[in-house]
Amino acid sequence: MRRVPADVLLFVCVVSWGLNFTVTKYAQQHGFTPLTYAAPRLALASLLVTTIAYSRERSLRVGGSDLRRLVLVGVIVMFANQLSFAFSFHFASAAIIALLFGTMPIVAVLISVALGLEHIHRLKWVAAAVSFTGVGLVALGAGGGSHTSVAGLALGLTSPTTFVIYSLALAPLVRRYGTYRINALASLITVVPLVAVSFPSLSALHWGRVSSLAWVCLLFSAAAFALPNLLWFTAIDRVGAARATLWANLQPFAGTMFALVLLSERVSALTFVGGAVLAVGIVISRLSPRRAAIATRDDAAEVALAVIPPHE
Repeated sequence: MRRVPADVLLFVCVVSWGLNFTVTKYAQQHGFTPLTYAAPRLALASLLVTTIAYSRERSLRVGGSDLRRLVLVGVIVMFANQLSFAFSFHFASAAIIALLFGTMPIVAVLISVALGLEHIHRLKWVAAAVSFTGVGLVALGAGGGSHTSVAGLALGLTSPTTFVIYSLALAPLVRRYGTYRINALASLITVVPLVAVSFPSLSALHWGRVSSLAWVCLLFSAAAFALPNLLWFTAIDRVGAARATLWANLQPFAGTMFALVLLSERVSALTFVGGAVLAVGIVISRLSPRRAAIATRDDAAEVALAVIPPHE
């Protein structure tokens, strides 16, 4: 991997995470239900993440108070994240869900401000207003035959929001113990309640009705949760968090294109306009001037999303 340019590694990550929207929707259309997909997916992903973490660090140990924080974040925030992500595809198209993930950078900034982690210039408030105007247009366009309900839109926004909260909450532990260890433990902790809640659905599922390609999608999604992390952090070591998060901004639009091409989904012209407005909001947020005296504080949201890759 040392000879592969960092931008190529970041491109592979974006493609993998963007394709994940399409494979998740396909799997739920061909035998899986949201819970029967979410539980085995996270279980497999946790196994992969834990194997990677232990092979690199030879330990998964964290301090008692930090472990309690991990349990709290895992049981509440990441659990809600996994459920909202899985069920969003039951109520919305993959293209819409992918577009709504474009709110993640703005949500990260707003939550960071609310928590006192960041001071932002007024131009970023403009970026936030523009981005959520884009969300409104996406929502209005979704009413034009894209099989998306209000519940789907709400869950589609809940998923990136909970991921941002998860990233910001665990960023201090990542700095202390490393991202591999923290992500491994968080996913292992979350698997327990997720499997417990999913057990009745897993028992009732007619497994013979799950298509072979749906199983391939499940395996791909689990791998996309874990394996691109290696490429992501290799690239960050070379080019830094700021450039990596610029690539991450392409994830929702890659996801939309995959859904349109591979699933033949249809979205209205208004939805495309909303996606374009979302993109403008992201660009504006990147143009906001920073004062040197608070540069490290301004990076709070960006760093949090860089140390915990924006995958689903």
